[in-house]
This record gives sequence, C-alpha cells and structure tokens, in this order.
Amino acid sequence: MISPSPTQPPPAPVSAIPERKIVDSTVRAGSEKSRSGRVFKAILRPLLKLIYYLIQFVKGHKLLSLGALLLLLASIALTNYVATGVTPFGIGNDPIDTGLRTIGAEGKIKTWLYAVRDGDSTTLTKLEGNVSQPPDATQLIQQFSQTDGRVWKAVHVVGVATQEDTTEDSFVEVELADNATAPTNANIIFHFITIQGSEEIFGIEVVAARKAVQQQQ
Repeated sequence: MISPSPTQPPPAPVSAIPERKIVDSTVRAGSEKSRSGRVFKAILRPLLKLIYYLIQFVKGHKLLSLGALLLLLASIALTNYVATGVTPFGIGNDPIDTGLRTIGAEGKIKTWLYAVRDGDSTTLTKLEGNVSQPPDATQLIQQFSQTDGRVWKAVHVVGVATQEDTTEDSFVEVELADNATAPTNANIIFHFITIQGSEEIFGIEVVAARKAVQQQQ
C-alpha cells in the first residue's frame, strides 16, 4: 500500500525592496541654471525691447531725434549756467562775474575789481571817491593787474559780515596764475566796506597778498 507523500509547505513570500530613485546632480544643477536664466531673460527682455524700438524710432525720425538731442544738451547747459554761472567747456567764463554773486554790493565791487584787473586807474579813482584812505591805484595796478604773464584765475567771496551800524564787510579773494590752466601762484584778499542796501564803497584795503604754498610731491 502506497502512502501519500507529505505536503510541502509553500515557500515564504519574498518581500519586495523598494528601489531608491537616484537623481543626477548635474540634472538638478542644470534645472537651477535654466530657472535663473529665465529670470534673467525676463528682466532684460523689456529693456532690450525698449532699446530696439528706440533705435528703430531714431532711424525713422532722424531730424526729430537730432532736435530732441540738441534740446536736451541745451537744457543741461542752461541749468549748469544758472546754478554755477559757468558755461560749457569754460567758454566765456568770467571769474569776477561768477564769484561775486553772494554779496549785496556786487555792482560797484565788481567794477572796482575789473578796473584793477584791466589796469584802469581812472575808474579806480572814481569808485574810491567815498573812501577816506584808498589804496594807491598805481601800486594796485602794478602788483595785481592782469598781464601777459599773470591772469586772474578765480575770484571767491571769502566772507560777508553785517554790522550793527548798517555797514557790511565783504572779503573777496583773487587767485593769480601764470595762465588760465596753470596752478595758482598767489592769493590776494580785498576787504570792502559798504552800506547795507547800497552799492557805494566806503572802505577798501588789501588784507593779504601772498604767494601760494607749493606742496612737495
């Protein structure tokens, strides 16, 4: 008699191990670069379009573009002249006219300085009619007038002081040089006494006249 073979137990199920996804670092870096590139393009695209359309407009409207450019340059030059009194590239620049805009009696003081610079002794004597002890006109012209080897490079208002007796003290510095582009080689300070609200000069004196200090290089 044949006995049946014992049944074998079924094999145990094999647990499935999940596979780990490996992301290539180069792919991640590439996606970050592409994202930053899109942002960069989004920022530059409007600017590039504006430049492109501007170039196309200039090509199609040359006269209008030239007129707009000239108007822009003229407005810049006018604004600079109103603010500083200096014309572009120094054309027609007058240091006396530019430097005496902050004092009340600039008219007579300006005329007196022009007379010293130009060697006009007649005008000096006329303007010093109210000065009790005016400086010697001949000496002023010899020492400080503008010649071939001496120019008035700059004029500055050093200070203005109002006194209780209604007088006004104005101190004006003049820088002398060998020519307009040379460094300053001498400084002169003039003291003017005027009456507030008037341009008449009642006192003139040379406060200081010295050579400029040459710094060692």
